[in-house]
Amino acid sequence: FPILYWRFVVPSDTGVRVTIWQQHEDGNRSDFGSVYPRRILATSFQVIAVVGTLGALFHEEWETDDTVEIPMAAAFRTKPYGYIATPLWFLMSVYFSAGIYLTIVQQRLQDKRYNWFLIACGALFVASLALCDLVILEQ
Repeated sequence: FPILYWRFVVPSDTGVRVTIWQQHEDGNRSDFGSVYPRRILATSFQVIAVVGTLGALFHEEWETDDTVEIPMAAAFRTKPYGYIATPLWFLMSVYFSAGIYLTIVQQRLQDKRYNWFLIACGALFVASLALCDLVILEQ
């Protein structure tokens, strides 16, 4: 038992450090690390677009299927596509929400104040994405 316990103890000098720096006006960039909010948002949009496009390929009647409010949600009912696309859709929803949050943090660091319009638009977009998730989960 003690051997099993000490295997999972992390040393005090080991850990994860997240650093977000502000880019200076003269163009010098401090260490942002590998976290770029625009890359997270772009990847999320691209994967969601691919999921939607493949949904049209797997479900031929997705335009005429009026059993759901969102036509793309009808494609999630097809058996081989639903097992791959539904978890990917939920993962991209979480990833996109993280990208919006990081964009708000980055804008806060650049402007030295909160941009309430950006926060409201981000919250509205995350809420609409969550409502889409509920429709897809229902299917």
